[in-house]
Amino acid sequence: MFAIASFQSEIFRVLLKLVGRKRFMLKTGDDLRKGIEKRRKLRFEPPEKLAKQMNVEKFQLGAHSYYVLKPHSSSPEKHVLYLHGGAYIHRITRYHWNFLRRLMDEIDCTITVPLYPLAPEHTNKDTFAFLDRLYDEHIARHILLSNELIFMGDSAGGGLALAFAQYLRDERRNIQPKKILMNAPWLDLTVSNPEMDEIYARDPFLAKPSMIEAANMYAGGEDLKNPLLSPIYGNLTNLSDMMLIIGTDDMLLADARKFKRVAEQQKVPLEYREYERMVHVFPLFPFPEGKQGLHDIVTFIKK
Repeated sequence: MFAIASFQSEIFRVLLKLVGRKRFMLKTGDDLRKGIEKRRKLRFEPPEKLAKQMNVEKFQLGAHSYYVLKPHSSSPEKHVLYLHGGAYIHRITRYHWNFLRRLMDEIDCTITVPLYPLAPEHTNKDTFAFLDRLYDEHIARHILLSNELIFMGDSAGGGLALAFAQYLRDERRNIQPKKILMNAPWLDLTVSNPEMDEIYARDPFLAKPSMIEAANMYAGGEDLKNPLLSPIYGNLTNLSDMMLIIGTDDMLLADARKFKRVAEQQKVPLEYREYERMVHVFPLFPFPEGKQGLHDIVTFIKK
């Protein structure tokens, strides 16, 4: 790990403050909904240059869609299901697409990217129904048992990746993920860990008010401690190999450390990495520590 944060990552922190990232996360009520509507107008499709570097196909599944990214000249054995973050209310961003491009530069794999149903128009029931159908109609049909299925996600998508893996295990599906990689996962939608308070002041990214409201939108009235919403409360046994990456200036660090303790209590192996002074989902960004985070992810996948 880096003993001192890089100049590039420090500039990134300054930019987060200048654009008011944390101020946006303080919004609630009508202000939050207006913010969601504004961000929904941003481009969410893969950048055009991505299609020059790999095969990019879009598929429709009911009212929602998913993308499949493949190398031009190979048929990879590794297949990644990537679930993007965004507090269950925001669409995928260019940072996600660029991260996936860099991932494919480092490892031979196919990546399926679902644009899953989001709150407030939808709840977790719609999201799981869509992922369940995606599993049946795409993953289970097209992935051979000899292939290596990998679940990966960031923030809300990291929590969703774990929750969906728990769901598939409990449903006894034939094809289970062989690895689960979580980048700064949102593991507890109650946002109630008292250890968050100490981290909050140095986190330039996240804030509780909009997270709490987004969690309730996505829950649709269900208990926030339901493991399908907050997988930290679920059973971690009989899952695949897991890796969790988190920065120390990320409010979700509190729950990541709690998850590490839970995994130890349940005697479940977990490759756990903390990165000093790093912000939320830092491996998505191309500064030196982000590149190191990606390198560590690739190393774990290749094991």
